[in-house]
Amino acid sequence: MGIVRLHSHALLKHKAFLCSVAAVLSCCSYASAVFPTNNDPTNQIRFDDPVEAEARRASLVNFIWSGGLPSTTPTVVTNVAFPTQAVGIDTSNVASVDRLEVNVSNWGFQSNSYLMHPTNTENSNRLVIVHQGHASDLDYGVGTTANYFLQHGFTVLTMKMPLYGWNTDTTAFIPGYGSKTYANHDQLITNTGPAGGGWGYRTFLEPVVQGINHIVATNPALEDVSMIGLSGGGWTTSMMAAIDERISLSIPVAGSAPLYVRNADPTSIGDTEQTYSPLYNENILPDGTGGGVATWLEIYALGGYGTGRRQIKVTNEFDNCCFVGTYPDTYKTIVANKVSSLGAGQWEHVLDSSHHAHQISGHVLSTVVGPAFGLGSAPPPGGLPINDNFNDQSSGTPIGWSIDPSSGSGTSAVENNGKVTIQGTGLASIVYNAPFNSQLNQPITVTLDINSMSSDNFMGVFLTDNIGSRAFHLGPLFNASTKQVALNADNGSGFNASQDRIILGTVPGYSGGPAVLSLTYDAAGFSVDFDAGAAGNYSSGIRPWSQIPGGFNPANLGEYTQLFIQGYDINGGSAASLVVNSVSVENALLPGDYNGDGTVDTADYIVWRKTDNTQAGYDLWRANYGATINSGATMIAAVPEPTSALLLMLCGAISACPRRRGMARE
Repeated sequence: MGIVRLHSHALLKHKAFLCSVAAVLSCCSYASAVFPTNNDPTNQIRFDDPVEAEARRASLVNFIWSGGLPSTTPTVVTNVAFPTQAVGIDTSNVASVDRLEVNVSNWGFQSNSYLMHPTNTENSNRLVIVHQGHASDLDYGVGTTANYFLQHGFTVLTMKMPLYGWNTDTTAFIPGYGSKTYANHDQLITNTGPAGGGWGYRTFLEPVVQGINHIVATNPALEDVSMIGLSGGGWTTSMMAAIDERISLSIPVAGSAPLYVRNADPTSIGDTEQTYSPLYNENILPDGTGGGVATWLEIYALGGYGTGRRQIKVTNEFDNCCFVGTYPDTYKTIVANKVSSLGAGQWEHVLDSSHHAHQISGHVLSTVVGPAFGLGSAPPPGGLPINDNFNDQSSGTPIGWSIDPSSGSGTSAVENNGKVTIQGTGLASIVYNAPFNSQLNQPITVTLDINSMSSDNFMGVFLTDNIGSRAFHLGPLFNASTKQVALNADNGSGFNASQDRIILGTVPGYSGGPAVLSLTYDAAGFSVDFDAGAAGNYSSGIRPWSQIPGGFNPANLGEYTQLFIQGYDINGGSAASLVVNSVSVENALLPGDYNGDGTVDTADYIVWRKTDNTQAGYDLWRANYGATINSGATMIAAVPEPTSALLLMLCGAISACPRRRGMARE
């Protein structure tokens, strides 16, 4: 119990965070401590039995609502138009949409959410609340997550925090305290109700409570209520699971950390609702007295405690925003053991090391969320091939993609009739959400089929280890103004065109029409092709990596890589003319070669155990045991059956035979 590690990145270590339990506990007082804490996670849960746990839950609820959870329901507007901010959702998966309008505590402060009824009704009696948090749109994998549940027939309630996205109300009238106008979340907490009180939390949490009230009242066949959220939505998910036992399964992602962690990591401090001392104070004395209403460790434990309840807390080890690193190591066992000792419920932590973004990743969706909801196990490791013909939906961001955080203002990507139009100011690019294993030991080919581009644009398709800052990236590009074909290869020190780009050739006849740009590479070298048919073509032939001025090493892309398509207006104007028909990433990966070394052997079995552990993945490995790639070619040698002795050795060495399914646990 306690942690599930996803595809741990052996070469990357975050350089500025807690490295071990000992490192945290040895710092008994921080010189610049901001939040009250005893820095001792072993002494921050003040309940030892179910009665005490329920008393702590009641105290938390009453801190926010003195009369307990509200029983009110929202105003429901049925059959509204699909919200334009719900990016990442294929409208064909949605039969109808209702808008839930919550008047928080009758203060005149309105919060909206959108209840989406699925076209596929297989699981329509199961509700999943998907909470975005601070973003205006359902970006960073949140829309993809909502779409995933709609595809599987769940009813989905999509929500945002107050003051963000479709929640635009900024005023309230608080009885006894008068009219209030809010500019930010800090003011919602500190300027609502009595000093040191928790009334302000109603603006964040009551919309969720009322949404559940509505579903319970209108669906007598309701089977269960679950919740998942990212960032501020992850914070909301943790809080809601602690106060409302009707939420049976909760998955908060990259949304919170205890106060002692925040004191050591200023990037993860967050808004006041995350750190409010009257609530979260961790200054608990050895005898258990002191502290706030509920510490973060108590909130986590309450989220998993209860009959039939479960919480899976997810953090991103290499998150480029906040809550980064392995800090849950300092408390994950404490919380998991506490819930276990109470005799009802389950709590666990998942460390997602498969990417470098602030998101709900594709790996978490397939290896954590899917199995938790009974929707199947993880796919075999690798993630290739990728083929997107941009024909999944109309007039929206393509499914599985999001806007690159490095893009200019107003960037959008509109998919329609088998193509996607990317536009924005200056740089405009889109990112493929699901990481994949780059498998350098076999040739990889990245292909971009272009419909059209304007004469003043750069255009390219790139692999990157870090969405946004992308410390390392690799990809071919074409300059429609100079007609040059080039390769960008950033080696991590900040992109410099004179050091990280090689001009390979020209296609003088190209004038912006259909063309295909491709890159093929492996550990030995690369080739770039640009084919515009009658307008001309160029092929670089095989080139060694030593030709790149900056000495690019493709291994620096890391174990897991993501994909982005980029348009760039040389004059800093609109990149609206980049229209793409399709993109693909293919390689010659051997079936069962899970570590990508060109041979299917015992090392692949170990990778399968740690990252896949499905019967189908094992059968693929066993059927291809002994296969090899000869000198980079895709020819497969004769395949011997693994011997019984070998299989017995593997079972003994790894202490589990392949009949056991599920995820490897540490």
